[in-house]
Amino acid sequence: MINRIKHLMDEKSLSPSQLADEIGIPRASVSHLLSGRNNPSLDVITKILQRFPDVSPDWLLLGTGSVYRRETTAKSSVMKDANSTSAGIGDDCTQIIMVSGNGTFKVLNRES
Repeated sequence: MINRIKHLMDEKSLSPSQLADEIGIPRASVSHLLSGRNNPSLDVITKILQRFPDVSPDWLLLGTGSVYRRETTAKSSVMKDANSTSAGIGDDCTQIIMVSGNGTFKVLNRES
């Protein structure tokens, strides 16, 4: 996981101190993580995912899939279905609200 955090820092062009400031942890904690002295705690992982919601939790935790969530693809697919009357959504449907497990949500408006 440490290599994935380093990769994320490269992707976001962040120094160790910038990452610490971005996620609200002491700079020494990031230094200890990157040196391998400590493993990332659940708190650190949660803070990374909250600060960078575009990062895939599967990738960060398990190293599977791509670095970033495929929200654009998912959104496109959902809206394609919403715009199709064969998807079981009536012509009067104007919005779809997607709610994530962490309580955040996105509102998708139907295309005209």
